[in-house]
Amino acid sequence: MRLRLFVIIMAKTICLAQSKGGTSKTSSVLNISACLIQQGYKVLAIDIDMQANLTSGLGVDPTQLERSMYALMTDQATTAADILVHTQEEIDLLPANLDLSIVELAVKEIMGREKILARKIRPLLPHYDFVLIDTPPSFALTTLNALTAADYLLSPVQPEPFCLTGMRNLVHTYDLVRENSNPNLEILGIFITMYDSRLSAHREIAEIIRRDWGDRAFEAVIRRRSNLMDSTAEGRSIIKSRPSSDLAQDYQLLTKEILSRVQKQ
Repeated sequence: MRLRLFVIIMAKTICLAQSKGGTSKTSSVLNISACLIQQGYKVLAIDIDMQANLTSGLGVDPTQLERSMYALMTDQATTAADILVHTQEEIDLLPANLDLSIVELAVKEIMGREKILARKIRPLLPHYDFVLIDTPPSFALTTLNALTAADYLLSPVQPEPFCLTGMRNLVHTYDLVRENSNPNLEILGIFITMYDSRLSAHREIAEIIRRDWGDRAFEAVIRRRSNLMDSTAEGRSIIKSRPSSDLAQDYQLLTKEILSRVQKQ
């Protein structure tokens, strides 16, 4: 009798987190996802930020959602498949809206509430190659859920002094998550966003980041361009709306590095 062994390949889940706002975190989730789609991968994007900018950036109106991330987090009967949205970018989305602002209050009595997202998305993982999670600019319960559900932590950092402080806070949170809820979480790395090589301050801080973070700092940088925000506001990725732009090139190079690092681990 011959036995057949079936191996289920689960998606690689990457959480983008940074305690400081304005680091192009949401735009990066959108554009890395679009680059992965362009290369033939199946991608699920998760918006766990009450601002719902990723949801809007993928062309979905948060105010028109019947069910969203709030229902997934608070209603035991709601599944990830119930709130799944197929977007025009071919990126599947678990969307958010302002209801998430009260999610901590709604789940305060639930044991293991930092693991809700991990439990809820598990049935979807065999259907995707990558899952990317967009988090709020804080280390609230939603961010802890995202880090607990992730395989990798990826962080955008602006070349500014305040962001260096935010990175120290991020590492502290990473250590706490590894100790308490997700011992398998790995730091995939950090990458510099909104970079202007004409500014000496940016060049100096970029050197500090590369010195302090070594191989964990990506070579690819995301340049400062106004059309990045314009594209997100239009509900499209820069990869689709301006494929020949230098920003599209930046994200393609970053995605290539991400794939190389994930495949090595």
